[in-house]
Amino acid sequence: MPNHSPSLTLPAAVARYLRELEGRNRANATLVCYRSDLARFAAWLIETNGAIESVADVQRSDIAEYLTHLGRQGCSGVSRVRKLTPIRGLFACLAAEGIIEKSPAANVVVPKSEWKEPATLRQDEYARLLNLARHSPRDTALLNVFLRLGLRVSEVCALQLLDVDLAAETLLVRAGKGKKDRLLDVDRKTLAALKAWMRLRPKVEHAFLFTSSHNKREQPLSIRGARWLVAHYLDQAGITKKASCHTLRHTCATVRYANGAPLVVLQRLLGHADLSTTQRYLHPERLDTKKVLEATNL
Repeated sequence: MPNHSPSLTLPAAVARYLRELEGRNRANATLVCYRSDLARFAAWLIETNGAIESVADVQRSDIAEYLTHLGRQGCSGVSRVRKLTPIRGLFACLAAEGIIEKSPAANVVVPKSEWKEPATLRQDEYARLLNLARHSPRDTALLNVFLRLGLRVSEVCALQLLDVDLAAETLLVRAGKGKKDRLLDVDRKTLAALKAWMRLRPKVEHAFLFTSSHNKREQPLSIRGARWLVAHYLDQAGITKKASCHTLRHTCATVRYANGAPLVVLQRLLGHADLSTTQRYLHPERLDTKKVLEATNL
């Protein structure tokens, strides 16, 4: 972001900041979220404070008041923390380039994040999902990848045929969070499901692993389509708790941890840069310590 005068308007600053993030190769999903959050912040600020004409006019109190406004609108502490992140990034960038003297967001108190235990499925619940999908090789493979490998929905939909190495029993996960690739070993059940689907997968021009019929044409399975499929099976299985594709990811981590999988293994499986992120997925009170002690006995 090149140097500009303090008269730079907030919408213009937001546009330039997003272009810089794009140049840093930030994930598209991140750019979409930041664009939405910053546009909402700018609109609120302009509407509620007529004295603000440029980025230099924004004060710490404006940002704090915006967070209060979000809280009154029912926005959780976790969501407010997430929405504060792009605001901090924007003003830190402006300060670093000398467009403003200092960031008004630097000393804003971070809202307290309420801890909410992630939803998971019981064994009988995810067994029902897999049983319902048994007549569809594609859906069986899809659910296995979610439940046994813990992939994000964006990662599942980005998988291509060449990413699956049946001989080596590995799966290359691309386009992960932060755009970091990771090579995963594939368990026996998931491997069998992938083999069955790849034998029957329609011969189409694109190389994406999972396909979806649309207007009599096989297209890559979209994130929206994957979410719909998972929601459909959850409904058919009579699972009424709030659940989604991400619930299957949580379930994978929780069950594997309860069965003795080390945190570092789960960190690699889930593609987390920080081990503390992996820990938030888990439920230590459900760990069968006796089983682990026996399995790791000297």
